[in-house]
Amino acid sequence: SLGINAGPEIDIPAMGRSVCDAMTQQLTGNPNPVPVVRGIIATLQNSNLSREQAIRFMQASVIVYCPQFGRLMGR
Repeated sequence: SLGINAGPEIDIPAMGRSVCDAMTQQLTGNPNPVPVVRGIIATLQNSNLSREQAIRFMQASVIVYCPQFGRLMGR
């Protein structure tokens, strides 16, 4: 469990796919993934997730929706 409480109006799978869409779009032509990952974490934090929740949500999204970016995820 990620410890994320979302109301019925929140589409969690769509949020996960949007993480991958953002990674795909922002990593095109950008050899440095660090600012991309930090930006996605910041965006998730702006959606009322704690930093830890944002990191875990991003990691889970990558595992499920875009495993090709798994190498970019910290341990």
